[in-house]
Amino acid sequence: MALLATKQIVATAAALTPTFSAATATTGDTFVPGSRTFIVVRTTSNSTTVTVDVPGNVSYTDAGKPDVVVSMTTAAEKWIGPLPADPFADPSNSGYGKVTCSTITGVTVGVFQV
Repeated sequence: MALLATKQIVATAAALTPTFSAATATTGDTFVPGSRTFIVVRTTSNSTTVTVDVPGNVSYTDAGKPDVVVSMTTAAEKWIGPLPADPFADPSNSGYGKVTCSTITGVTVGVFQV
């Protein structure tokens, strides 16, 4: 599981050059959640299903909170967010959020904050 670095988007004369990391197999990747944080996923040669974990249970029903699940086709880009600490921070994982892609070949992930 790799911690994805968050890129800050700021209003300056020099535009941000976005960088992406290859999605990590099986265990997924972690990110620092925040009220202005979002994930960008790009695919080239394969489709994938992106799952952003929502840890914990709903207090009044004790049912699991539903994860955010996004299906992607080949040659696609999806922006997922915002991803605030509540509900995406996992206290059992140092407060990091987790994103997992079902297929990783040709899939890259970036984390950005405005």
